[in-house]
Amino acid sequence: MFEFFDIQIDVMKRTEKSEMAEVDPRIFHGAIGLVTESGELVEIVHDSMFVFQSNIVGAPRNRKAVDRLNVVEEIGDTLWYIALLVDALDITFKQLVDIDRIPPLNNVPKQLVFQFGIQQVHISSCILMDILKCQIYYNRAFDRERFIQNLSDAVVGIGLVAGGIGTTIEVCTLVNKAKLENRYRDEYTDKQANERDLEQERQVIAMTFEKAQKDLLPLVPQGPELSL
Repeated sequence: MFEFFDIQIDVMKRTEKSEMAEVDPRIFHGAIGLVTESGELVEIVHDSMFVFQSNIVGAPRNRKAVDRLNVVEEIGDTLWYIALLVDALDITFKQLVDIDRIPPLNNVPKQLVFQFGIQQVHISSCILMDILKCQIYYNRAFDRERFIQNLSDAVVGIGLVAGGIGTTIEVCTLVNKAKLENRYRDEYTDKQANERDLEQERQVIAMTFEKAQKDLLPLVPQGPELSL
């Protein structure tokens, strides 16, 4: 049944290139982080729409509401990697974001805004990785213009994700700052990165989010958790 895959492995071995061209490690780090964080956002939508039994693939369970705090945390993590890329590319966030490119969405259901935003972030981050793949394995020149354009698209998408749950990227940035200050008291260490107190971090996220929403968005209704 699986003989076809032996053929595929043979083809792969014949055409694989193992040598890697040099790439800016900060840009590589930022792109990897952005695509993995966007994948976590996709997973949130997937779990809320298509939750499966663990032992029976395709057997549906009841859908669950989106965990708003989890989304806020993931948005903040995504913004951290965007900040890394902005700094590594020596550009500014203001240069990256064109407010006029964000479509008017006042009459669009929040569920659609949320889902579209996540798709935009994930697609754009995958394109960033493809640009780097071509640089690393095909020896193509780094396509800086296309890279920045898709990074801008990712920022627009993450803004839509935030709007879809009734918050902003400013609020999510404050949440991310508080979470990382709690995790890394002075500076980054591998030990603190690997030995996280997730329950305590969740409490920090909840308290910071509640305060930031009240301080920055007094007119935004808090409402129930989003159900897709």
